[in-house]
Amino acid sequence: MKMRVQLVIEDATGASNCTDIAAIERHTEDLIGLSLEDAKAMAGAVQRAMVEAQAREVIDRGSICPACQRRLRLNRKHRIGYRTPFGRLDLDSPRFYQCRCQTHTRQSISPLAIWLGGHIRPELQYLEAQFAALLGLGPPVRFV
Repeated sequence: MKMRVQLVIEDATGASNCTDIAAIERHTEDLIGLSLEDAKAMAGAVQRAMVEAQAREVIDRGSICPACQRRLRLNRKHRIGYRTPFGRLDLDSPRFYQCRCQTHTRQSISPLAIWLGGHIRPELQYLEAQFAALLGLGPPVRFV
């Protein structure tokens, strides 16, 4: 038996984008259902596809001046890391010069960096804090 898992993302205009998440082949003698490794890989692939689609939308919105509706000039591109419980995502993040109608200095902004905030998913911060609390301080120290 062959199974395919796909993610369909529909944007605000109604256009849809289909992404293959996983292709699984199972025989009746094999493992029943999903293995933990399969489930983790699928969750990571869904997370990547969703964040990349959201990032494209944020960059498209952020590349237009909110005051005069002109497209902003590109300054440069860099990569931003975003950590999630499913792994690290490296995203292309363009920087745009601010429009001259808003400022007279040569300042640039990164819409993606503003949107991502702390570059770490709050659930990962929670899991790291819980794990750190369970570790304790190690073995007791004995003074002689």
